[in-house]
Amino acid sequence: MTPYNYIGATGIVTAADLYTVRDCCALTPWSHRFMAGVLVSAKTLRGEYTESRRYPAVAQVDAILSECARHGAWPVVHYNTRANGNALTLELAALVRAFPSMRGLQLNVVRPSPSAVNAFAVDHPHIEAIVQMNRAAFGDPPVPADAILYARDYPNASHALLDLSGGRGEDIDTSFAAQVARAWPHAGGLGVAGGLGPDAETALQALRDDLGADRFALLSFDAESRVRVPVEDPIAGGKHQDRLDRDRALAWVSLIAKMVER
Repeated sequence: MTPYNYIGATGIVTAADLYTVRDCCALTPWSHRFMAGVLVSAKTLRGEYTESRRYPAVAQVDAILSECARHGAWPVVHYNTRANGNALTLELAALVRAFPSMRGLQLNVVRPSPSAVNAFAVDHPHIEAIVQMNRAAFGDPPVPADAILYARDYPNASHALLDLSGGRGEDIDTSFAAQVARAWPHAGGLGVAGGLGPDAETALQALRDDLGADRFALLSFDAESRVRVPVEDPIAGGKHQDRLDRDRALAWVSLIAKMVER
């Protein structure tokens, strides 16, 4: 696992978002890097329309990634697909061809084929792979050992993200996250997500108190839903009719910076 962790905001789409990325980079502490997450799905990769405001058009993705990198961010594609096995391998190859500026790839996939993920990581060492430990990674009830065993299937991935929310804004279970972090066998490489944003200080403080300052500072942190606000022109009944909010994003990075540095 790569110990150089990150503070992220996911759902970078517009030119205005790129200025927010630039200023988030300036606020990010030395111990972390700012992760600029750009959402891509199998549907958008094929050039199909989506009503979600969180996904840019596929033709714009590489330019967004390139500009994020120019501002000092770590440009990461968050890829959502139902493909697995050989089909997933083909889609990952298509991502590499389409987005040469991609330097990280998070797989928002239910138990992606370990052979596909590990081969991708070996073949593309300049692209750090993030496996998402979503609800499908755990039994019922979930136990911390589930996370360790799940991540063990992906030894070539650089990071594992504990995310039981999946972009729905559900609050992080700080007690469970702390149990996973204490059991984590690496000095870094573990990230947390779920209901994080500038209003999550109480939850994050509880996690920090449980883990201790040093172990807390080894985590990565990713926010999506709670750094966004509704758009002014929503599609009635449409999913994800929201946009990145500059003030929320900056407050989010400032909060995490304060908590990992003090």
